[in-house]
Amino acid sequence: MSTKRGLGRGLGALLKTHEPNISNNNQVFEIDLDKIIPNPYQPRKTFSSESIQELASSIKENSLLQPILLRKKDTEYQIVSGERRYRAYKLLDRDKIPAILTQINDQQMLINALLENIQREDLNPLDEAKSYQQLAEIYSFTHEELAKSLSKSRSHISNSMRLLRLPLEVLDYLESGILSTGGARALLGLKSKEDIILATSHVIVNGYNVRQIEQYVKSYYESLEVKQSSSINKNDTEYAKKFTELFQNNLEYKCKFKKSGLNMKLEIQFQDENEVSSFLKFVNKN
Repeated sequence: MSTKRGLGRGLGALLKTHEPNISNNNQVFEIDLDKIIPNPYQPRKTFSSESIQELASSIKENSLLQPILLRKKDTEYQIVSGERRYRAYKLLDRDKIPAILTQINDQQMLINALLENIQREDLNPLDEAKSYQQLAEIYSFTHEELAKSLSKSRSHISNSMRLLRLPLEVLDYLESGILSTGGARALLGLKSKEDIILATSHVIVNGYNVRQIEQYVKSYYESLEVKQSSSINKNDTEYAKKFTELFQNNLEYKCKFKKSGLNMKLEIQFQDENEVSSFLKFVNKN
């Protein structure tokens, strides 16, 4: 389903290329709500209940200003455009909704849904990232080509799509709004999935803002190293004592136990080759 398009055509050109073919001269039909199903290619998975309620109140007071756009699919109708209006009508417990019928194929359904949603100001950052990814795959666009086609900066496209690298647990927080987009990007600075999940729990519980999350990520491994080092320090004396008793007291070898950061090193001093040979025999025997 890959369709290569020219570079820099712009969002308007892409929209025009995939405009639905309106049939019946824009005739408006009253369609039963129970025969309508959402667009299966709709990238937007979350709809604000508050905004739907506001729209429903507006429709109740002023009626529907613009019919929704549908396509016939077997015995049902799929929404091409207007899912919020459809949801508002359901909330009002209406039986029918004004609609215009169009002829459009599956690929056009997907592309129109993606492009329409990208233009929304309240688009969820996760849905936005998924939309960019799908468009890039459909057109075989690089990030730079996609940015030019949508009149966006390349960094905006890349930063948005990078969010999809986050673990699913973290993406849930992002989608629900518990974690901000800036905070999610900062967490991508951690090395592993496990570290990102642990850090996410910490910053959410503590209510960190973006700057605090950035600082926390920056010092994450430093603080982890300190904790590990502290744990090792408790055993340093015991390790040194055991090695000293084994090599120095029992075998009469001079030894030093050293630690640098998280690394520990044992130095054994031999007087001659005979001592080296004796030590190797001891190691092989034990």
